[in-house]
Amino acid sequence: MDILDRFNLKDKVTFQLYSGAVAVIPDSFTQCVATSKVDYEDVTNFGFDPDSIHQLVFPTLPENVCPNDPSKYSWLIVKTLSGSRIAIGEQYINPETIEVTTRSGMTIYCSTSPANGINLARQILTQNGFVIGSITPD
Repeated sequence: MDILDRFNLKDKVTFQLYSGAVAVIPDSFTQCVATSKVDYEDVTNFGFDPDSIHQLVFPTLPENVCPNDPSKYSWLIVKTLSGSRIAIGEQYINPETIEVTTRSGMTIYCSTSPANGINLARQILTQNGFVIGSITPD
């Protein structure tokens, strides 16, 4: 299965790995960006060790999700919300968990707020992947 049938490179996307893979690759894939789809040879050029990753993840995956050979499937280079980059096998992603973020604006009005309300709102929103255009106090 080509995971990029579900989203495009450079899309902001949220997904989960299959549950066993999470123990090996604990990064959060909330509002992340798949920047590149590469083969086995190229993933090593990015400084990752696909053999080691595969040896740890493969036994935890559901049966028949991917071949037992890291050179036989594609790899994604993913930039996480924190800015770090990680290589994951395309088949490590549980396709049922994929959510693509679309850009749209919204207005939120709070009639009352604590003294630090603006800073608190900014913190909560940015921690959850929102890009803040402006916050205006009354």
